[in-house]
Amino acid sequence: MLARQILCTSPSHSVNWNNALGRTQAALDTCNYIVEELVPKSDPKNVHNTFCLLFSVLVTLKENGMALKARDIFQTRVIDPFEEHFGQGGSTPSKVLMKPILILLDLQGHESEDYVENIDDYMSWALEKSNLELRPVMEVAFGAFAINPKCMFGEILFSLARREESGENRGVFIQRALELTEQSISTTANLPYPTMYAKAKLEMMKKYEEEKMFGNDDDDLPPITTDALPTERQSLITSQPWDRVSARSPIGQEGEQPDTETLVDFASTILEMRLADVVKHRRLVNEPSDSCVMLPSGEQHVPLNDIDVGESTVLLTSNCRYQLRSYIRRIAFMYRDNRYHGLEHGCHVLMSANKLLDMLTSSESDDVEDVDFSSSDPHLLQNIRNDFNDRHIHKRHGRKSSTHLYIYSDMLSRFAFVFAAFIHDVDHHGVPNARLVAENDPIVEIHGSTSTAEKHSINIAFRTLNESEFDEFRMTVFDGPDDQLLMHRIVTNSVLSTDIASKDRMTTTKVRWEEAFSRPLSQSPLLSGRLSLAVTSPSSEIATVQAAVVHVQNDYSFSLQHPIRGDQPRRNSMQRSQSSVQLGQLVDSLHARAGNRADNDGDDNDDAMAALQHSVIIETMLNVADVAHSMQSWELFLFWNQKLFEELYVAFKGGQSDNDPSNGWYENQLGFYRMYVIPLAKKMNTCGVFGKLGSEWVKNAVSIRDQWTREGEQITEDMIASVKRDII
Repeated sequence: MLARQILCTSPSHSVNWNNALGRTQAALDTCNYIVEELVPKSDPKNVHNTFCLLFSVLVTLKENGMALKARDIFQTRVIDPFEEHFGQGGSTPSKVLMKPILILLDLQGHESEDYVENIDDYMSWALEKSNLELRPVMEVAFGAFAINPKCMFGEILFSLARREESGENRGVFIQRALELTEQSISTTANLPYPTMYAKAKLEMMKKYEEEKMFGNDDDDLPPITTDALPTERQSLITSQPWDRVSARSPIGQEGEQPDTETLVDFASTILEMRLADVVKHRRLVNEPSDSCVMLPSGEQHVPLNDIDVGESTVLLTSNCRYQLRSYIRRIAFMYRDNRYHGLEHGCHVLMSANKLLDMLTSSESDDVEDVDFSSSDPHLLQNIRNDFNDRHIHKRHGRKSSTHLYIYSDMLSRFAFVFAAFIHDVDHHGVPNARLVAENDPIVEIHGSTSTAEKHSINIAFRTLNESEFDEFRMTVFDGPDDQLLMHRIVTNSVLSTDIASKDRMTTTKVRWEEAFSRPLSQSPLLSGRLSLAVTSPSSEIATVQAAVVHVQNDYSFSLQHPIRGDQPRRNSMQRSQSSVQLGQLVDSLHARAGNRADNDGDDNDDAMAALQHSVIIETMLNVADVAHSMQSWELFLFWNQKLFEELYVAFKGGQSDNDPSNGWYENQLGFYRMYVIPLAKKMNTCGVFGKLGSEWVKNAVSIRDQWTREGEQITEDMIASVKRDII
């Protein structure tokens, strides 16, 4: 046995190391020696040993443009002997890899050709999840001979995706290809050549997708400057009223589905606008500096307030825009092709969330506190600052506070809010959390049985954002650890709040709302029109952390520099204490604690309450955006209502649900409005931050509910018949 193992691994290692060192000809010579000298001397019945001998050969030939030659060798030396001596029902450890190897070699051997004879069979094989599963011990075992088989699976899916440029399975293939390749790197991290090979493939996949998404215009993205005119896309997004928010035109039309590139452009445009606001108002906080920050890549990150283009000032550089759009594209392709919880839903929630922010800042007000602090007019801003400092801060706190810090944090909170909206359902499996738990899905082991999908989406979003290829984008968002803490807090809280199927989560949401708005609005410290979690006192510095972080399973943690004592330092100050935040711990709002402290004055209690209210309102707004169609227009409601039914029906027919959604669909929608939508819409009015616009959501929700009451039974009957006819 030992002799056979040495016989198999030694030549393979020689091939792999020559490949790793770039000695292509030496690797090919060794391959030729294996094929011509060693394999013929092997026992034809010992198919597994022959497979192990040839695995590195097949990979090397494929990588050097000889995939069809490799396929012929594999067919002759492995497949044919196996069928001759063992038959189709025979078994050997390497049998599980025989078909995928044939598929990969056939696809890559005919890469330049439009037609592949067995393409339909290959597609069916790739869509069956069980075919792509392999125990880690098998990954390591075969990885020792050449590459991790999961990386090979990823290559198959990527090859199929390139052939499915406009097909419905393309997104699934791309997403799974990236996932499997990343998993292969993790599993065989201690094997140098498989790791190097998989990393190269992963980079190639990402680069190809970026080039496809942006074509040859990557270098032509102009920087966003202070005097830039609105683009056509920006104007479209801004002009859409709340009840007509949609990436489709006309809205609610099944046949007018926007392609991935269009959805990515919508999402990228919104995040660019919000990030430009962050950078613009950051200048009111940061003192001008001639220093440069070194990126991890070694490149200089020049302070944005030192970059000029003519008389205008750069807010987002061309490279930052490119990285932002690359990030959006990556997240977009990790959305699965679900009927409801797919990329278009993510974009609709994002567009709705962005519109809520527009409505927030345009709400009418009778006090300076309600003024739109996102105004770009420097004279107006200065007047607001002076007036606010004189009439509010000095009166309330007896000390000068940083209004422009409040403005800046407000902008960062808004960016975090739209970011959360876009990523909130990434990689959603198309089934509820309860089903993930029942099926013991792998992500349950990682994130626990509570809000599993939501934690999974959060994890994907931040894990991807931390990759080196997004360094400039990430550093533009985070000017310091405080920013990172704030964004993690807002994204985590708001995304987790969308798990409305969790009774515990809904109870927590209800308790937080009641605590936040337990006193009359006339006595509320909440600053209308703001999402800010900025701080104005030592007590409220703690409040911003404690009022916002909710109970989360231990899915990830991060260490940040964050001030927790003393007055608020300058944003560039290094006088910060180390604070490690573990998102698995429950932190109660400071409001509850502050009431028990004799040394706390009313102002600090107000600060704590305001922090809690801001946090709760952000969560409520994302809840509204998540079900926006239910309180927008009749057309949007019907469109997304059917999409949800289709997704649930597909799960039922596929054995992933025990409940046929056809039973009681009409009545269930009325119950959903009564129990969730109408109460949620009323919160938007109760919180008071939208002024006279606060009744918009209740009005729309009641109108849709009433029309559904009148027409819903017939619509449901027709919809069920149509869906059952189309989904076999």
